[in-house]
Amino acid sequence: MQTPTLHADGGLVLRPISSGDLTDLLESYHESPEDGQTALPWMYPRNVAEQLAEFVRDILRSAEEDRIHFWSIRMEDRHVGTIGLGDELQLDLSNWSLGYWIRVGHQGQRIASRAIDAVFDWLNQRGIEAVVEVAVHPHNGPGLATARALCTRWGGTPLDDFVGIDFGGRTIPHHLHLIQVGGGEA
Repeated sequence: MQTPTLHADGGLVLRPISSGDLTDLLESYHESPEDGQTALPWMYPRNVAEQLAEFVRDILRSAEEDRIHFWSIRMEDRHVGTIGLGDELQLDLSNWSLGYWIRVGHQGQRIASRAIDAVFDWLNQRGIEAVVEVAVHPHNGPGLATARALCTRWGGTPLDDFVGIDFGGRTIPHHLHLIQVGGGEA
């Protein structure tokens, strides 16, 4: 299944990531390397352009397999963030992991929440019953607030225990939230 273009509230457009988005991703990283590392914990601060190019190539190679779906979040045709469903999971019961990265100048505008709702609506429209993981760094206050609101809106469950995520060569405990889409309970 190819990743479709999605529309979210407030005029947001989620356009499938393409090689043409590499410049926007690199600009986003340079605006806030800390946010980039939080969003992409496997990335190292050296050779960022090469790592982002490989990331985009991996997404494009997997596009037909229905395992990975990533979008550029656009507002008035400007890149304001990235959101994606991936297959790097913490729990066996999960089907997808959800990640997002909002550019510094656009944070605090509910862009992540609106984009997440569009992605979950798309999964529901496809009739996919799945458990989606959202892992959040414990010091990411806005990310934790977004995950809590997401659980409230979509009937998700924040787990009490932490899960370890490799981050810059270290394992960092993260809060994990599970959201069931397509019916049922997480």
